[in-house]
Amino acid sequence: MVKQNLILQTLRRPESLARVQAISDAAGATNRTEVARRICAEFEFFDSWKRPQVTSCLKALRALESKGLICIPAPRASPHLGARREAQAADPVPAPAPFDVPSSVELVRGLEIVPAVSPHQRQLCQRLIACEHPRGAVRHVGAQMRYLIISDHGILGAAVFAASALALRERDQWIGWNRDTRLRHLHRIVGLSRYLVRPAVHCKNLASKALSLCLRRLPADFEQRYNYCPWLVETFADTSQNSGTCFRAANFTYVGCTAGRGRFTPRGTQVPLKRIFLRPLNPRWRRLLNVSGPPPKPVPEPPEPPDRGPLGPADGLRLDQWAQNEFGGAPLGDVRLGRRLVRSASVQSAKPMASFPRAAESDMALIRGHYRLIDKPAQSAVTVENILAPHRERTLRRMRGQQTVLLVQDGTDLHFAEHSAGKGMGVIGKHQHSQDSVGLHMHSTLAISEDGLSLGVTRITFDRPAQDGQPERVKPVEERQTGRWLRGLRDSAELVAGVEDRPQVVAVLDREGDAFALFRDQGQLDGVELLVRARHNRVLDPGGAELFDKLRAAPAQATLQIQVDRQSARRQRAREARRAVVGLRWQTVRLPAPDTDSEALEMQAVHVHEREQPETGSRLEWLLLTTCAVDSQADVERVLGWYRQRRRIEDWQRALKSGCKLELLQHRSVERIERAVAIRAVIAWRLMMMTLVGRQTPKLPADLLFTEIELMVLRDFARDRKLPTPDNVGQAVRTMAMMGGYLNRKGDPPSGHQKLWEGHTDLAAEARCYGRILRMGENSSVLRKLVPG
Repeated sequence: MVKQNLILQTLRRPESLARVQAISDAAGATNRTEVARRICAEFEFFDSWKRPQVTSCLKALRALESKGLICIPAPRASPHLGARREAQAADPVPAPAPFDVPSSVELVRGLEIVPAVSPHQRQLCQRLIACEHPRGAVRHVGAQMRYLIISDHGILGAAVFAASALALRERDQWIGWNRDTRLRHLHRIVGLSRYLVRPAVHCKNLASKALSLCLRRLPADFEQRYNYCPWLVETFADTSQNSGTCFRAANFTYVGCTAGRGRFTPRGTQVPLKRIFLRPLNPRWRRLLNVSGPPPKPVPEPPEPPDRGPLGPADGLRLDQWAQNEFGGAPLGDVRLGRRLVRSASVQSAKPMASFPRAAESDMALIRGHYRLIDKPAQSAVTVENILAPHRERTLRRMRGQQTVLLVQDGTDLHFAEHSAGKGMGVIGKHQHSQDSVGLHMHSTLAISEDGLSLGVTRITFDRPAQDGQPERVKPVEERQTGRWLRGLRDSAELVAGVEDRPQVVAVLDREGDAFALFRDQGQLDGVELLVRARHNRVLDPGGAELFDKLRAAPAQATLQIQVDRQSARRQRAREARRAVVGLRWQTVRLPAPDTDSEALEMQAVHVHEREQPETGSRLEWLLLTTCAVDSQADVERVLGWYRQRRRIEDWQRALKSGCKLELLQHRSVERIERAVAIRAVIAWRLMMMTLVGRQTPKLPADLLFTEIELMVLRDFARDRKLPTPDNVGQAVRTMAMMGGYLNRKGDPPSGHQKLWEGHTDLAAEARCYGRILRMGENSSVLRKLVPG
């Protein structure tokens, strides 16, 4: 079939209608299929194999009959039609699940595209589409080809090619043909109606690779079956579900968007907009279509809508993808700077304790690019806020997957004792030789789930300690140290503002945040509760009753056993782990305003006091003030659990300072240091997150956090030491910590962050070596040189 037969257009002509009616009358009681066969012979409606186009003719006859233009025999019900429809309506049986699918397409064994020709293969393809495709099965029309994507790991997906759309304004304008040419040659465009990579398969670049293999064999298979070759392939991407990344990677060209009208939807009904992609199968397609004029120009693609769906705490944290996820698209004023930021973070995360030149392995192009990014002028768009913007957005999405989120604030001093030449720093104390120690004060907010998983860093600010000698109490609130906590609270409210399915958000502050200005401000903010450890023993009423004394004097309403963790001597004072029996008290208190312009505020007070004096150290005593409802012991225990999670931000600060060697930075200005700290802050968060996920969710699959090559290294390490195979996250994280020196003896506590980041550095180095060996293995000539014979 060189040109497409226009059956309906031919039969609707007045002279043709008379001939069709005469053929139908001559057929008598014969069924309409026989009528269609005789009409095909009369009008020479044959396909490329010289077979009558009975199905297309029947469709045209039904259309003419519905308009009252002809009268044809009534249809006869098939005895098998009901059973066939029941079989189609029955729930399809799922296809066998794939197994041991690697994380990258280069590691997939036996990848092959197989045409679904036999009844069993066609049924299997139909089951895959019906069960696992987001849009389910559909009845395809026109010339069709079905393929199965198979490998040694099982069936990975399927593809169905069928007839293209009858008319698409954007497509037709891009091709440049007129209506007559389109009607004659529309069959030369084949549509990718359904394309599926199974949801259980998470393999990088598999979708584009398998699609390219399908298109490579499609013309020959199509010609073998239908005796003609298609020249173009079209497909669509639903803008609400995906952006068509795999189509671009398979050399499809974006040509525009649909108008929102479906072929089979009622008039006036809107369907989701879809992006239209085309790919030529024949480089001479314009000449074959006899299309005149200049070649089509590229159509600018609309910006990608941000994916704001909820995320799991550990989604996207593997070494080969986390930097793009957490830094990609940063608004730095130039897309090249954004790519440079992703590359710098990826390289630095592999060796977090090393300087950047060492982490980059003396790659001068990479080193120059990193320092050009860090050394941008102070007024440029390369700011701490813009660097953290993608990570902040991902953190919000991780927060949406939780019921309760704690936004913990804390401040810490960054000492740069070995780098006193930095411009813009301030004196933050004295070091061991009684000399001034220069540095910065960093105030940050960390999002933490209710069970202690760190979800991300939402805010980092820097300031220098004041050197004016003016007392804090005479300064405006915004200029005091209290202003740091106040601005952090307002930022927390801005973060969740406008989020429809936001969780319960509680801002958790230590004793430095005990200020009436924060309590007053929280009442004017929406969506954020407040939990603060009290520091000031306020006078509550004119009679002289003070906050701490009033709660201590009240009888204990309940008792509770609390596990007090061990504390090493490097953190304030040494403390041994013990079980403490504490008394619980809770009541509503009314905090007086420090000035006449404000009113007193009601807060819920929770008092925790150890009943017996421990053998070493002092008694445990906490007094917590919160805006959350506290009506029972369960509420008290929940509030107490929230405050105990505050230590996570201290763990993160230690990972940032010790694990990323933050205080050894040698940049010459405070702006450069702040940018470097922002990058390393997210790296330290990921290191800490790997430890916590390994402890709290050890049964998750190991490939959630580790690449295939990293898992190869961990398996070899475990095999050499006769350890269990690291098949899940818990075992993989423990094995990585053992690479850093964790002994894993019976009775040892879980590995801490330090052994983890040391093991992570060794793992990254080994993985690079494994990767080089694998790349060398792909080049047999290199192996022959290394291994003669």
